[in-house]
Amino acid sequence: MAPEDVDAGLRIAAAVAVGVLIGLNRDLKGKAIGMRTLGLVSLGAAVAAPCALDPYLGPGVTAAAAAAEARGRGLAVREVGLDDVARRLERGDAIGWINGRMELGPRALGARSILARPDDRRIRDKLNLVQKRRVFYQPFCPTLLASEARRSLAGYDGRPERWMTSLYGVDASGESRLAGVTGPDNSCRPQILPELPATPEERLFADLVAAAARRTGIGGILNTSFNIHGDPIVATEKDAIDALVNSGLDALVVCGTLEITRS
Repeated sequence: MAPEDVDAGLRIAAAVAVGVLIGLNRDLKGKAIGMRTLGLVSLGAAVAAPCALDPYLGPGVTAAAAAAEARGRGLAVREVGLDDVARRLERGDAIGWINGRMELGPRALGARSILARPDDRRIRDKLNLVQKRRVFYQPFCPTLLASEARRSLAGYDGRPERWMTSLYGVDASGESRLAGVTGPDNSCRPQILPELPATPEERLFADLVAAAARRTGIGGILNTSFNIHGDPIVATEKDAIDALVNSGLDALVVCGTLEITRS
C-alpha cells in the first residue's frame, strides 16, 4: 500500500474515532444524536473533504480576454506553444504564467506563478531584488516532476506534494540542478506534480515542466507567486498585465497559448 493511502486511512480512522467518542459521551448522558450518528457524520466528512478539495477554486482566466486587454493597452501579443515558453525559460527569462482558475492557499501552484530556471542563482537573485524586493539570497521554491524529485531529493518516497508545504533535503545529485531553489541548509519546499494530474491547471503545468525538461535536462522550474512586492497575488487578466507592465518580467503567458510582452 502506498504511503499516501496509509496516511489517508489513518486520518479517516482518527476522524471516526473522535466522532464515536463524542457520540458515546452523549449516549451515556442520555442526549440525542449519539455514537452511531456522529460516527457516520465524521466518516462522511473525512471521506468527502479530500475528495472534494483541489487547489484551483478561484476566478478563471482566458487567453481571449487577456489578448483584448493587452491590445487595448498597446502591448505586443502573439500565439505561442509550450515549447516557445520552454525556450524562454531555457535562455534565462523570467515569465509570468496564468492558467485556468486561481489557486487556493498560501503557495503559487502553477495557475498564478512567476517561473524561471531552477539551476541559476543569478536569476534567483534578480527576482529577489527586482520583483520581490527582498534580500537577494532568499530561496524560492521549485515545481518538480516526480522523476526529478526521485533524482534530486533526499529520502523522497514517491508521494505527490500538490500544496508545496513539505520540506525536503536536496541530495548531492540535485545540488547544481536545483541551485536557484535551494536554501542555505540545502533544503527546498517543492510542489511535486502528480504523475496523473487531476485538474486542467495541473495537466497544462506538468506539460510545461516536461517541455522545459526536454530543453534544460532538469525536470523542474522555479515557481513563485505572481505578484509585485506589496501587492496580492494576481487574480485576473488585468491584474497580470498590470504586474507585467510594472515589473522586470520578460513576458506574460496566458493558458499556455498566448504571450504578452511590453514590445
